[in-house]
Amino acid sequence: MKKLLLVSLCFLMICATTAFAQNHTVTGTVTAKEDGLPMPGVTVKIKGTNNGLPTDASGKYSISVPAGAILEFSFVAYNTQDISTVGKSVINVSLEQNNRQLNEVTVTTALGITAQKKTLGYSQTTVKGDVMTQSSPIDLLGGIQGKVAGVNISETGSTPGGSTKVIIRGYSSFGQTNQPLYVIDGVPLDNSRPNQSTYYDFGNNANDVDNNDIADISILKGSEATALYGTRGSTGVILITTKKGKAGKPVVDFSSSTTLSSAAMTFTPQSEFGQGWYNTSILSENGSWGPKYDGVLRPWGPTGLGTGATIGNVQLLKPYSFIPNNVSNSFDTGVELDNHVGISGGTEDTRYNF
Repeated sequence: MKKLLLVSLCFLMICATTAFAQNHTVTGTVTAKEDGLPMPGVTVKIKGTNNGLPTDASGKYSISVPAGAILEFSFVAYNTQDISTVGKSVINVSLEQNNRQLNEVTVTTALGITAQKKTLGYSQTTVKGDVMTQSSPIDLLGGIQGKVAGVNISETGSTPGGSTKVIIRGYSSFGQTNQPLYVIDGVPLDNSRPNQSTYYDFGNNANDVDNNDIADISILKGSEATALYGTRGSTGVILITTKKGKAGKPVVDFSSSTTLSSAAMTFTPQSEFGQGWYNTSILSENGSWGPKYDGVLRPWGPTGLGTGATIGNVQLLKPYSFIPNNVSNSFDTGVELDNHVGISGGTEDTRYNF
């Protein structure tokens, strides 16, 4: 019995000694990579657990870790680092700023002024230029259609380069325009439709702005956001910031896209009556309610006084019968080619972007 008790006590002492030997202390200093200064308040945590502590005013820390543990160093607006503690008792860390996070909290407001988004007292949404060009849209705002809450973007027609209608937070007027104010690099843009026609859509003036030249678009929705623009901004403001060159070697950007389109549905006329109206053949009209088809040779074509077309004084004749697919066969496959080349660069004093 004594031998059994002695063996048990020895076993417990060995286990306790082994468990204690697995922990060791790691110390070090956390600094900022950009200036080398110590960083207080950095969270130093054993990854996978809630055990951790912050660095002191001098950026120093001391933590007890188990064997094989990984230390996680994290701080707001800085990239998180994971470092293994195997065979290390001193670990000094240099954290690098996360420029992406910093850019996300800084937005463009009225008159091109930048501010932190959390300090704004109104709704503001920013869309980066690379998001707009992912689908290679033809018009200015087609790339963000359906991506911004409270903003209804629709094309008034199917023609490439046609007008785009934008309604921010619903209609606000019966008699006046409900379109927002467009501002490009601080300059208001007249977004009216030039050369308006009943039959053709020549597009808005904003379509003259190339999507590939846009750095970002900020949409101001609230009335407070448009105070600096007066009544012109009462229905919202779309702020467009174009790309600027950066100091350094010239950079060449090239993008290309091809879009193929076909008619989804075409008009199918009835196949019993021919050209004309009221059972009368009228070659100069486009109605299809003339006499019934009978297969007899008749003049065709609208030339002259309804007598049909001639070539070399020879009357053109063809059987008076229905022609299948005569409408759908008039459509070809549409091809749209969009190629863009941009060159940017410069020095600290002069920058360019073409």
